[in-house]
Amino acid sequence: MVDDDGHVLDAEYDVEVEPGGRLLSLVLDSSSGTSANRAARNVQYRPALRLLLVRLAERRAVLEEGLVDSRVTRALEEKERRLFDAPIQLEASTDAEELRLRLCSAQSSIGQAAGAVKGGNSTKRIRLRLTVPGYGLADSARLAADLSCPADRGAHLKTSCETRCPHVRRYLAKCLLITKRWI
Repeated sequence: MVDDDGHVLDAEYDVEVEPGGRLLSLVLDSSSGTSANRAARNVQYRPALRLLLVRLAERRAVLEEGLVDSRVTRALEEKERRLFDAPIQLEASTDAEELRLRLCSAQSSIGQAAGAVKGGNSTKRIRLRLTVPGYGLADSARLAADLSCPADRGAHLKTSCETRCPHVRRYLAKCLLITKRWI
């Protein structure tokens, strides 16, 4: 994902359709710090989530459902993993930072052990089920590519984004009927 200034963010996400699904799902992978046996990952989770919300608002998307979607929480009922109770219509006036804070705050207690004393992780893997005008179930790759780059910010940024964003490369490959191994 490339921000509006052309910087690549360290944050992995995808747009998919769940098996038997009726909605597009934006899945943002969790963030974690460095440990003895792995490097830090998705360290720019928060700015990426904010930017995804801004770009979805530009497209007047509706967040139909939001869930914590980690390996641990998938064993829970969906109602126990929900980040909000009612659909959220995104538009130009949406305060993306306030919504990001709300989504991150809601995740911290989901999946926490009973009796846990301190607050939980607020950068878990989440799934936002969406309706986006102009995008159907067959358009998941196109939406992922469109969200990964600034909209109409000039040829230089667009070319830069196309070469550095895996979503854009996958979408272009699909359009050109080229398999992933050739990209």
